[in-house]
Amino acid sequence: DVNVNVNVGSTYQSKSCAGVQKSHSGVYKFDPEPPHILRSTIKNSPLSGITFPSFIAILYHKRKSIDWYRYSHRLLVLFLMSIFNSYLSLLEYVYILYLYTFRRRSVVQMANQTHLHHHPVFVLGHPRTGTTLLHSLLALDTERFAICDTFMVGFPHCFLWFERIGKFLFSGILSETRPMDNMKLHFDLPQEDELGTNLLSGLSVSPYTSLVFMKDERHYRKYQCFKEDEVNKDQTRRWVRSFRYFLWKIGLRDLLLRRRQQRNDDISAGIPRRIVLKSPCHTGRVRLLLKLFPDAKFIFIHRNPYEVFLSGAHLASTT
Repeated sequence: DVNVNVNVGSTYQSKSCAGVQKSHSGVYKFDPEPPHILRSTIKNSPLSGITFPSFIAILYHKRKSIDWYRYSHRLLVLFLMSIFNSYLSLLEYVYILYLYTFRRRSVVQMANQTHLHHHPVFVLGHPRTGTTLLHSLLALDTERFAICDTFMVGFPHCFLWFERIGKFLFSGILSETRPMDNMKLHFDLPQEDELGTNLLSGLSVSPYTSLVFMKDERHYRKYQCFKEDEVNKDQTRRWVRSFRYFLWKIGLRDLLLRRRQQRNDDISAGIPRRIVLKSPCHTGRVRLLLKLFPDAKFIFIHRNPYEVFLSGAHLASTT
């Protein structure tokens, strides 16, 4: 129960940097989007789980930023997916109501009582410093820690009831490995919670929206830290509401999962595990996170900045 500072080490040479050439001029030429990626529809897309109202809203607000001709095939598939996701989201609400009314009312009530008292563990650090590796190692301690996996952040509106079916149905939308470093990629791996929060908030108050609208990155940069002089209270409340709701659902899922595994009617056996969260943008939000979770713990990992830059350049050239 202590805050930890981890140094990856300056002598560590990432394999992901192998394809990036150093430049004496300090200018790096990034590779254009390869044809097979350009032709893909929603492969590895952070918008796969978007709902119809959010999709229509983002199309309207970003209509001048979208290359409608080049990405028409993606827009069509995402349009159909958004309708399907909205239907799944409606069924999720019905499922939660069913749990509360008929089946697992005690579990839902416990989730309601405990979600305000979460004391999560946050893995902090700049992207490409080893946060994913550290997050994955902590997730191996399944006795003490719960995680949000790739499916949960990809489909945050419906994972409580649709997870088993969805992992099979949508297995084809993920690559076998991450394009930037060849790490394995599948729905059961721990993933960045901000992806799910971004979808729940309608892509309106998260820096991760810039993953899709890169030209507008400066506009979304203020959501890295949520400074009071940069972000108004309504925007902060919108993000907090979405984040808390996501954590509540993670806690409820964990309670239901442990109940099924243990087959124990004792409520004490269903106490939620501590949630481990990793999103690099949380590094700038420690003050806000401490207001939400005064007992939260933070693990900060850092790495040689030159290696981080090379790894980031490789990331930009391969994704």
